[in-house]
Amino acid sequence: MLCLSACEHLKQDAKSVEASYQKSASDTVIYTNVVQVLQNIRRDLPSEARLIVLQGRVLLVGYVESAQEHIDVVNAVWKIKGVQEVIDHLEHVPTNEKTGFDIKNTFVKTQLDTLFLTNSAVHYGNFQYVIFKKNLYVLARTSSEAEKEAFYTIVKKTPTIQKVFFYSTYKQ
Repeated sequence: MLCLSACEHLKQDAKSVEASYQKSASDTVIYTNVVQVLQNIRRDLPSEARLIVLQGRVLLVGYVESAQEHIDVVNAVWKIKGVQEVIDHLEHVPTNEKTGFDIKNTFVKTQLDTLFLTNSAVHYGNFQYVIFKKNLYVLARTSSEAEKEAFYTIVKKTPTIQKVFFYSTYKQ
């Protein structure tokens, strides 16, 4: 009888892993579809906008050229199968005024990655983020309030970050 119970437990674990894999695979499909939508709207748009997809939630950060393009992007993303939420941080700015993504952001991201990887209180895979114009945009699936606080403690060690936009859900 004990073996049957243990076998049932293993089956439940396997189902949980499979569900988790399917969820991440669907996020990958959503990400690919969003990039394709952005390219259909304007060929160079994916290089001017950053996106993160986590659990069907899409975070958009960056530039669009007009209010109409902004509306077109958000509406198109909402139409993609599997999208549960669109978090919109797009700005419409003329091409000659775009300055958001640069090499400094890459350096800061590398610093943050190192801090996250060396802190055992933060599960690195739970956090995805983009740095844009000295702001940090985070989409997270935290396991506890303590993990969220540990993340904020790390971010506070990075003086170049001016503001944090944090969107999270708790893992189940």
